[in-house]
Amino acid sequence: MGIDLNIVIVTYNNKDLLKKCIESVNKSIENVALSSNVTVVDNASNDGTEDLIKSIPNVKYIKNKSNIGLAKALNIGIKSNLDSRYTLLLNDDVELFPETINLMIEMLEKYSSAYGIPARLIYPDGAPQRMKLKIIGVSKSIKQNISFINFAGTTACLYKTSIFNKIGLFDEFYFFYNEDLDFSLRAKRNGINFVFNPEIKVIHHKKKGRKKVEKEIKPYFYATDFYFYRKNYGILFAGIYLLMAFWHIKRSEKNFKRNNQEDKLLMLYRAKERLKSTIKNFKNLVKQ
Repeated sequence: MGIDLNIVIVTYNNKDLLKKCIESVNKSIENVALSSNVTVVDNASNDGTEDLIKSIPNVKYIKNKSNIGLAKALNIGIKSNLDSRYTLLLNDDVELFPETINLMIEMLEKYSSAYGIPARLIYPDGAPQRMKLKIIGVSKSIKQNISFINFAGTTACLYKTSIFNKIGLFDEFYFFYNEDLDFSLRAKRNGINFVFNPEIKVIHHKKKGRKKVEKEIKPYFYATDFYFYRKNYGILFAGIYLLMAFWHIKRSEKNFKRNNQEDKLLMLYRAKERLKSTIKNFKNLVKQ
């Protein structure tokens, strides 16, 4: 018999925050009258994460052999329970409140046409995290009241699992960033929307969680953005982006050389080569 709620947490070398995340999830589950399980997908951490998970009961642990990126890891967690009613996706650097999951479920039951509900992200001191970005067809702007929206980030979002059967999983090209934007745009183009309630919040340790993996994710930025524009908006938009990207790369290269920032220069060269490879192999990379 399947479970009602599949909670998926993707982690990578973030043991201390992961512990807080799981503890908050377990407290929030206590207020939910549904069967549930917690699945941690580990992108080959080497900081003692595996020992931590072994010390916590009732957590399903999937350890990848290497860091395969966020989208692939999310898909592994989702596919582990595709027959569940709901799927809650969480970053390892978030903390839920005791009422969070129950409120999310109540919202999806009340607004039955919506297929997901992202939480509002706040800093540990309670200050809201600002998120304002508009791409043609998708807006990340924060709403001040209950609203139907067309963007759902994967930092902390409860989905009806049926959405993945309707429009597919996350595009696995995205190592980090844009996987949620791409998915949200695909949902919108299929007539699917989400609901947002600004009173449903989670704490997001934004800078702490991201700083640890900065060297691994930065080389993907240019390639990720190019791929997103080329896939979703065609050659013209992708071409405009490339002009800006190569201008930015050239300017950054001069600055890094002038300031003898060898680490940043090496990272920039890796990013440039990945971008060139993505341009060359785009047709073979795009799948959804």
